[in-house]
Amino acid sequence: MEIIELITFLEKFDIEETKITNFVKNKIIIEKNENLFLRQNKFKNNQIFDDNLIFIQLKNLLPSKYLLNFIFNNTKNKAELKSEKQAMNFTYSKNLAFESIASDIRFIKGKYYLIIFKNKLLGYVEKEKGDKKHPLQNLFDIGEYLKEN
Repeated sequence: MEIIELITFLEKFDIEETKITNFVKNKIIIEKNENLFLRQNKFKNNQIFDDNLIFIQLKNLLPSKYLLNFIFNNTKNKAELKSEKQAMNFTYSKNLAFESIASDIRFIKGKYYLIIFKNKLLGYVEKEKGDKKHPLQNLFDIGEYLKEN
């Protein structure tokens, strides 16, 4: 993955351009042990720390807690779920219907939206054109971490 791909990913959450620029400024992406890290470009040694982890498990590119926290703190694209049952279904990789969202949001095709329940980040979705019953496609949920191990 290149920096431009990370920028493109972050832009899908409608994060301000200056915040994205500051996040990636003077940084490079390093692969180590099938994980991707974002680290300062002119770092003196080869040490990489977990707080620089952006994606884990290269075959599926799961976003790290560090990256999700950055997105959570910098986007307004957040949708709150109405019930615990819907939250559980979402964490089992289920897509969502508009009716399951408590927030009053106008979803835009091609944009990503964080899914939250009781102020806890569960994952993110993208509006899908084809599925009329469940148009919010689950792109990532926290249950993915358990599936990989």
